[in-house]
Amino acid sequence: MEDLKPYFFRRNELSVERGCVLWGQRVIIPTVYRDSLLGRLHEGHPGVCQMKGLSRSYLWWPGLDKEIEKHVAECVACSSVRNTPGVAPLQPWPWPAQPRERIHIDYAEKEGVYFLVITDSHSKWLEIFPTTSMTTSRTLQLLRQVFTTYGLPKEVVSDNGPHFTAEEFQVFMMKNGVKHTKVAPYHPASNGAAERSVQILKKALDKQKIDGRQKGLPLKHRVANFLLKYRSTPHSVTGVSPAQLFLKREIRTTLSLVKPSQADHMAEQQQRQKEQHDKRHRMPLHILLHNQPVQVRSNRMGKEKWMRGVVVAQKGSRHYLVRVGNTIRYVHIDHIVAVGHSQLGDSLPEDEQPLMPGKSTPKEEPPVWPDPRLPPAAGARTLPPPLVMPPSGTPLQHEIEGGTRRDGDPPSEVRVPDQPPNSEMAIASPVRRYPTRHRVAPVKFKDFVTE
Repeated sequence: MEDLKPYFFRRNELSVERGCVLWGQRVIIPTVYRDSLLGRLHEGHPGVCQMKGLSRSYLWWPGLDKEIEKHVAECVACSSVRNTPGVAPLQPWPWPAQPRERIHIDYAEKEGVYFLVITDSHSKWLEIFPTTSMTTSRTLQLLRQVFTTYGLPKEVVSDNGPHFTAEEFQVFMMKNGVKHTKVAPYHPASNGAAERSVQILKKALDKQKIDGRQKGLPLKHRVANFLLKYRSTPHSVTGVSPAQLFLKREIRTTLSLVKPSQADHMAEQQQRQKEQHDKRHRMPLHILLHNQPVQVRSNRMGKEKWMRGVVVAQKGSRHYLVRVGNTIRYVHIDHIVAVGHSQLGDSLPEDEQPLMPGKSTPKEEPPVWPDPRLPPAAGARTLPPPLVMPPSGTPLQHEIEGGTRRDGDPPSEVRVPDQPPNSEMAIASPVRRYPTRHRVAPVKFKDFVTE
């Protein structure tokens, strides 16, 4: 019953002429003659569309179109010359987490020179090595140079060229623990990373040759210019430059001069900090000489805060080696005080005074207040201790002959101790005198007697 359904659906379109059943203008062919007539339709090996068009002018039976498609697909002659089918869905290589985990290698030829092109799958970093031969030994020599610089990769992907399939190449990979993956022959898309790098290199060299500015440059010079530009340009896939992913930093180019210099900014900040520090402390830089006696700050928890020593050598601009007893200490200049020196070079002869930067001739240093922590320096010019004034409101007393005098009392003769003859006059301590206050009674007490 199922075989009769196609005829039943066309029952109003069927007719009989001279003993032949027709569907329209097409003769309905019995099962016995179908294979032979199908072979007749395929004479000359026409395609599926041509056989269907020819059959629709002469004959018909249920399922004729499907049998035509099957007959053409099973024809050996037609299958041997058929077009290439559509490409399969794209399967990307997995992206490595670190640089140099997987590299893709291939050879390129341009202007009579061979180039070994190595592409890092993680960062898209390119390595290009010009060479005159593509032998296995030369290939291994270049790979050793790369592996020595960046380390051994986990996987190397290449095509099936004789320089990559040789036994020497396989033994080299096996001994170094590197997995060698060979893509399908004559399918360059499987090694797309290397093939794309080769294409970019060739196009760049062609553009440089046409460009008048780089037309006369040697080939290696042009390749170097291409690599510098390629490695510093953000990649369309990763979004960052190959140098950023491979070196973890941007490489410096001529365009880097456009950006403000971070080093200059840091130098300005450090100079500003130095000026603030020096302005706050106001201490010049001491310059100590060899075998100069000094005092070194003691780090021990004792009563002696300073220990005597002798300068042995200078280590840098701020550090000295000082002999303290039987030991030699490495001391910062902040923890060293010259013995007998209130300032730089006080005990040196005039012609041996060390000069500070910016001074043409040595000058006499001004006297300073003595440091109570240190013993007095012999021959040093020092000022007397500062005068300590009594608290506010305490009347100032002066010693006079026969008693004391308060401020406001009539002045009397002040006794001055006798000075020895031919001696320098001691520096007198300044006596601070307060002005006499004229007290006036408030206006509101004018009607009262205040005395």
